[in-house]
Amino acid sequence: MAIVRVDNQLPILSPDTKLEAVRVTDIILDQSHNRFEDYGQHDSIGTIFYTTLNQSNPSTDSTAKPLFSFVKNYPLINEMVLIMSSKDKNNQITTYYLPTTNIWGHPHHNALPYIENTQINNDYEQSITRQVESGLIDIKLGEYFQEKINIKPLLPYEGDIIIEGRFGNSIRFGSTNKSNKVSTPNKWSNIGELGDPITIIRNGQSNQLDDKSWIHTQEDIMGDASSIYMTSNQQLSNFNPASLNQKSFGANLVKVLTIEEKLSGDYVTPQNSTIQPEQNDENLLQVNESFDITPTTPSFGETDDPFADNAEELLDGPQ
Repeated sequence: MAIVRVDNQLPILSPDTKLEAVRVTDIILDQSHNRFEDYGQHDSIGTIFYTTLNQSNPSTDSTAKPLFSFVKNYPLINEMVLIMSSKDKNNQITTYYLPTTNIWGHPHHNALPYIENTQINNDYEQSITRQVESGLIDIKLGEYFQEKINIKPLLPYEGDIIIEGRFGNSIRFGSTNKSNKVSTPNKWSNIGELGDPITIIRNGQSNQLDDKSWIHTQEDIMGDASSIYMTSNQQLSNFNPASLNQKSFGANLVKVLTIEEKLSGDYVTPQNSTIQPEQNDENLLQVNESFDITPTTPSFGETDDPFADNAEELLDGPQ
């Protein structure tokens, strides 16, 4: 591990450090970026290029690195972030950025292009639209990122901690919300006690939802693409399992045989799926007679074992 000397006379954060809002114009995500080599190769991944909010020129050499190392929450082009300055590993001042600013209150994206060229329509009964005066209807969010207007945020309940991706995937650390004060009941709070924990992992929202992306939704175990529910005392309403058959699809289950089945040979083997010939009681009797199951008393004859003289006494117990 490298040891970095820190000058105590120059604090990591100065008292007059301020956060500044900027607009992302580009980001390095892999080696295909034309500035990948210039900014440290693999150390450059996550580095953004930015302009101030009153500038429209996307070409800039102003850069910032992600502040957090344990969460990869990189912004899209035209999203806004807050930047700050701090010391780096070389004891130099470097600009870092915080995760995306919550402009639209939406997990899919929070892009806000240069306002001079954009008109914002906040008619929530229709939709939130962005119309570019030049005739272009698409706002650049990346090289291949495509906006999905049907992605909805999750509806929270008191005490929930929710992590949402941009594509309808999420993790909810929630609980049973069984109360007459809950205005929008959910499907996991019909029984149980208030506060019983539940964890819901959802990978893709239901395709039956409408395109009103500003209206929150809930997890739907029957409609979501796939999900994992880790329950405690909950019961999921309107849940229909894909199959009531105890055998999993495509599984090669091997039955645990009883002693009688093993002796009679009346079972199906997974290799050939054929029934072994039955044996009648007469054959079983002959088999049993071939074994002498009468208990025998151990014989302690002449032996070199120094404890042999006391063996019978130890086995028989005190006289």
